[in-house]
Parts: sequence; C-alpha cells; structure tokens
Amino acid sequence: MLTFIKFLFIIYFFFISFSYSETLKTSDLFVTATRSNQESDNLLSDISIIHYDEINKSGSTSIVDLLQRQPGIEISNSGGLGKQSSVYMRGANANQLIVLVDGVRMNSITTGLTAFENLPLSQIEKIEILRGPSASLYGSDGIGGVIQIFTKKNKSGYNPYANFGYSRYATKTNTIGFTAGGEKLRYGFHLNSIDSNGFSSLQTNEAIIKDDDGFNSLNINGNIEYDFDKDNSVKLSLLSNQGHNEYDNRYRSYYGNTVPNVKNKMLNQNINLLFKNKFSHNWDSLLLLSSSLDKYTDQQIINANYDGLERSNLYYQTIQNEFNWTNNIKSSLGSFTIAIDRLEQKLSSNNAYDENRRNNTGYAFNYFKDFGPHIIHGSYRVDLNTHSGTNNTKSIGYGFKFNHNWKASLQYGEAFKNPTFNDLYAAYDQYYTPNPNLQSETSKNIEANINFVDESNNFKATIFENRINDLITLYTCGWNTCIENSSSAKITGLTVTGNKYIGHTQFYSSLTTQSADTENDGIHSKLARRASFFGTFGITHYFDDWTVGAELTGSGSKYNDRENNAPIPGYIISNLFINKLLGNNWQMNFRVNNLLDKEYYFAYEGNPTIGASNAYRYNNPGRSAFINLIYETK
Repeated sequence: MLTFIKFLFIIYFFFISFSYSETLKTSDLFVTATRSNQESDNLLSDISIIHYDEINKSGSTSIVDLLQRQPGIEISNSGGLGKQSSVYMRGANANQLIVLVDGVRMNSITTGLTAFENLPLSQIEKIEILRGPSASLYGSDGIGGVIQIFTKKNKSGYNPYANFGYSRYATKTNTIGFTAGGEKLRYGFHLNSIDSNGFSSLQTNEAIIKDDDGFNSLNINGNIEYDFDKDNSVKLSLLSNQGHNEYDNRYRSYYGNTVPNVKNKMLNQNINLLFKNKFSHNWDSLLLLSSSLDKYTDQQIINANYDGLERSNLYYQTIQNEFNWTNNIKSSLGSFTIAIDRLEQKLSSNNAYDENRRNNTGYAFNYFKDFGPHIIHGSYRVDLNTHSGTNNTKSIGYGFKFNHNWKASLQYGEAFKNPTFNDLYAAYDQYYTPNPNLQSETSKNIEANINFVDESNNFKATIFENRINDLITLYTCGWNTCIENSSSAKITGLTVTGNKYIGHTQFYSSLTTQSADTENDGIHSKLARRASFFGTFGITHYFDDWTVGAELTGSGSKYNDRENNAPIPGYIISNLFINKLLGNNWQMNFRVNNLLDKEYYFAYEGNPTIGASNAYRYNNPGRSAFINLIYETK
C-alpha cells in the first residue's frame, strides 16, 4: 500500500508541474540561506518558508506538528504534547541541526537538541527552512541544515490579538497580545499558555504507568524598537518559555513505586539587543548582542537504591552569550556578506562535569551574484573553538536560469559538529565514560536541483548525497557505556515538492526518498529512526470566507535502534481542516488530526521485540479535534 501511494505521489508531481492555474506567490525575501535578504526564487539552496497565514490556518498545536509536514523533515516524539521531540533533516541526526530564534541559537550544549516542545506557535511570524550543510554560514551543527524562527513583528498603531483554542485531552491554548506605536517607536507584548491533561506516553497495560501525562507552559515575549531615522534603529527583545511536563519511566513498576507520574521542568529565556544600521547606500549592518538561558530540572527521578521514586532538584543550566556582527555590502561585482560571531557557553549543574565552559569565534565570508541567466553563490568560514581547535568550512554553488520559469543548480558544501558537553565531560554516571578527546563530526555534501516557477505553479526536485565522517558513537566497554568517533554515514536522497492552483483549489505535495546508511567497525546498518521515504499530499479549496482542506502525511518503515533489531512500522494519517472568517477581525479554525484514528509510532523506549510486552512504544494522539477562535486586527 505504501509503495503504491509513493508511486502516486511521483505521478502527481509531474502532473501539477506543467498544468495551467491562476495565482500563487512565488518569491519572498529569504535571509537564512545567505545571511542577507535575497529573493527566494534566486537562491540555489533547497529552502521552504512557512508564512504566518499558513501557521494560523494550520490548526497545529505545536511547532513539531507543523514541521512534520515539511519536505525533507522527519520527527520523533516521546509521547505527546510537551514531550521531548527530535527533528531529523535530510537524514542527519537530530543534533546536527541549527535552530535559530531571531538569529539566536537555541540548541542545548548538553545534548545538542532543541526544546521545540517549549516554543509556542502563537508567537511566530515566519519560519525559514534551509536544507543541506550550513556550517560555512553559521558554524557548528549545520550538517543537516538550519531552521530559523522569526517572532511577531511590531506594527504602527494599536493592534491587539487573541487566540483561544480547545482540543482533545482537555488541551487548552490561550494567547493575548498587542503591537503598538508610531512612526519611530514601536513595541509589543505577547502572552501564551498551554494546558493539557495529555495521555499515557508509553503504551502499556501496567496501571502504574498507564496514566495521563500532562503538560502546561507559560510563554512571554516582549520587545521595543526605535528608529533613529530611516537607516538606523535599535530593538530590545525578551523571550521566556517555561514548561512543566509529566512523563513515563518504564522502570517504575520494576521498583514497585506507587507515585503515578515523573515530572520535569524546562525554562528557556533570551534577551537580545539588535542594532540595524545603513552606513552607506550599499552597506547594511546588523549587530546582535544576546544572552540565553536553558535550564532543565528533574523534579522526580527513579532511584534504585531507594527502591522507587524520589524527589529531586537535579538541574542542568546552560548560558550562551552571543556577539554577532554581520555586514552586507552590495556592488556591481555582487553581494558580499562579512560576519564575525562570538559564542561563549557555560554549564552549571548539581551533577558532575569535568569541564563547564568553552568559547567559539567564527569569521564568515559569503558572496552572491545574480547576473543574466547565471547565479553564483559561495561562502567560507573559519571557527576557532577552545575545545576542537580550528574548523574551516566552505560551500560553492552555480545556478543557471533557462528562462523566466526554469532554473537548475549544483552545489557543494562542507559542515561539522562539535561534540556536546555530555559527550566530552559528563562524569556523573558511573556506567557512562565521556571522552574529552572526541573530534568534530564532519560532512561533505553535493546536491543538484531543478526548479520550475510561474504565477500559479511551482515544482522542485533536489537530489543530494551527504557523507559524514567521525560520527560520535556509543559502545559497550566492560560494564560501562563508552563513546568514540568510530562511525561514518552516507545519506543519499531525492526530495520533490510541488504546488498548484486550479481555479480556487490548491494542490500541494512533497516526497522524500532516502538511503541513510551507517558503517561502524565494518558493520553496515540504517540510521535509527530514518525512513526510506516520507511525504505529504494536500488539497485546499478557497471560496468566499471559507478555507477547507484535507491532507495525508505518511512514512515508510524504519528502525528504532542502531543495530536494526527493532523495526517501526510505516504509517499514513489523514487530517481535515476548516477556516472561516467571521467578520469584525474574528476567524475560526477547526481541524481534525488522525481522522481514521490510526495507531502509529515514531519511537520506542527500550526494545519491544524482547519479551511478550509491547509496553515501551511511545504513543501518539488518536483522532483529535481542535477548535481555535482567533481575533486579530488587519
């Protein structure tokens, strides 16, 4: 069945690419691919933009739910809203992805992951997705790509808005906020809360574990900006996200504990100061100063010595201070971007680490030129890190426009990822041995794409191959778990996307096929939790004040573990959504996810193939209806 649907996806792409239709926005300004404003249809990279209207109408309850439907992206979730989520781009590991919020890094320095589950959709203006290596622009971690999230922009006048939502599992979302100001001074304040009873994270019949695992969060975003004149401005922003989460631990019944839930708390805060200056007609400058705090606290943990659950204040707190000065210079020779980055990282915890800080200084140079039918893009970056030393990365690309509609390009790019603090320095677990001598993971990627765009259609096909060396791998050493650079990976794939309007009906689709293979000590296997194909197909119809749509999202099978002993079945889920403009600045959004109540899984805890129990599968939501009332001035 999945193979047949995969075939239909491919046939559909070729059908929509050469048919007549009406209107479609084909070009936007895109920042992430060059660190400067460029029209998206002139770029060579494999990119996507998720606009505010799409976020609003999607009815999604989380950014992970929204990203799941994007080309080249797979997700893994540990049992519902607020639970740890991983995002895999183009088959790369989840910690080989850079995540930026308004230009500021959000990756944890202990795990390398990003707390997507703690980022509210209601405060997001736009999301830019850059697939492929990006270290030559942004430094460490950019093996899979970059996701940059932009928070709401300020507008002149007084612009209040509100969003009230309810869905299955007693999930309530509430958002209020406003932007205000005049020609020179503008400001905004945004407040969001989420509260959900959740469901049992693990699939089990054990009463002590089979309970609802809830989540609640409070998110605040405020900013103020002032324009000195049309060329110079300053903006101060504050972002604070706090989440409380309940989750399942499969060892609780083993120790005989009767307390129903294990809990943790997450806190993400960022304050940044941004100066925008135009020094001359062709020289723009951005100076960003920021300080971020990421704190994770275990409020309860399993303790075998005490035969059960104990209260805990075990915490991991990281502070990242950033200095970023980016200069964009335009001339008849092309566009030049010169950037200097300084990142200072510090860890504090009541668990033991052999080292608790490191610094990185990066110097980046980017060149972009669009002349006639030719497009040239190149970048080079030097990173000086107090642990890994010097890393040099580069990328180069060439594109050719056959005519106004057709474009083809070829790119080569390098990337690297520094080891995390857990990899290098975690000394609190007697059964885990960190390795301070680990080297950076490195990658070399080559890709080619062909792109068709007109006023009502777009079609893009990108073929890529990414070879990753010195993969950091866990292995058994005696009674302990040790870590070393012992693996390599080869990821080859094809991503095809299409978008078409016929009258007032939009058809859109994406399909990624990939082979994500790894080699460790002569043993070949598939990278864990990476499918051989996945994609989305959707239809949306617009008429009067109504928007009605349906979509299918699916994935082939994959393995949960490195040894490929625990298969995860493929799945297809169907979703419906309706958006209605109610007048007086109100609109209603209704969505049904997993319409056919499909049981499916992204990940397992442990190995469900051992023994008779399947208790360790992480559950996903069943059929769920969402309703949102949105108020926003235009």
